[in-house]
Amino acid sequence: MTNISVDITARKQMETHLRESEAELRGLFESMDDVVLVLDRQGRYIKVVSSKSDHLLYRPADELVGCSVQDFLTTEQVAAFLGCIQRALDTHTTQDIEYSLPIDGVERWFSAKCSSIGPDQVIWVARDITDYRHTQQALKESEARFKAIFDHAAVGICQFTMAGHMVIANQQFCDFIGYTEAELQQITYADYSHPDDLRIDDALMEQLVNGEIPHFTMEKRYIHRSGELRWASLTVSLIYGTDGSPRYDIAVIEDIRDRKRQEYLIEGQRQALQALAQGNPYPRS
Repeated sequence: MTNISVDITARKQMETHLRESEAELRGLFESMDDVVLVLDRQGRYIKVVSSKSDHLLYRPADELVGCSVQDFLTTEQVAAFLGCIQRALDTHTTQDIEYSLPIDGVERWFSAKCSSIGPDQVIWVARDITDYRHTQQALKESEARFKAIFDHAAVGICQFTMAGHMVIANQQFCDFIGYTEAELQQITYADYSHPDDLRIDDALMEQLVNGEIPHFTMEKRYIHRSGELRWASLTVSLIYGTDGSPRYDIAVIEDIRDRKRQEYLIEGQRQALQALAQGNPYPRS
């Protein structure tokens, strides 16, 4: 009798611990914002574990249980879901999958992890990533717009590290300076800047980095690969990191050689007229 009592007591304690563990697990799942499902190998819904995320189900939970993914999803989605389930069961590894579903007339995106919990069942934990997808899409569109402007701008555009090394340069600047982007990345802007203008450039850059000015514009002579001096209007501003420190500088370089030629021509004419007015037919060069 004593042994029987001990066995019954031990069994009851085990059952109590099991119920407590199941209750804790259920409470954990129900507090999650994720969709938690149990599916079998054929894609049948065995259980909808989470309740907090019911608004993310494409059918009420009681309508899903007992049905199959074939009853609700497209042919392509069914193939993707079943393939994910099969791989999780066959390899005993967690599988990742992303998919979209129409929820209340709105396309919502999910990132799911599928893991085996027995020979023929998996637990499917799906997180709503709609906002993340929208953010990523907006970022891609923004990058595409920037690339279009960068590639087709009528001015040179470059990005530099704070040490003065080229990160990227558009074709307009490469044509202006006579180097390829890859070649520019092997040198610094000091290598193709006129020494007199470089001193001014560096002084303005120091003010910019110190926060004394928001940006600067100057006229500067660049040294073309051929050795020719080329005038440009340079405008520089900074790109800051999340910590508020400057990470890169953006330079916009406008070719002003035509304008400079006109200025020299006008200045020559002015000096000639001034010389004539003073009775000297040979103006100073």
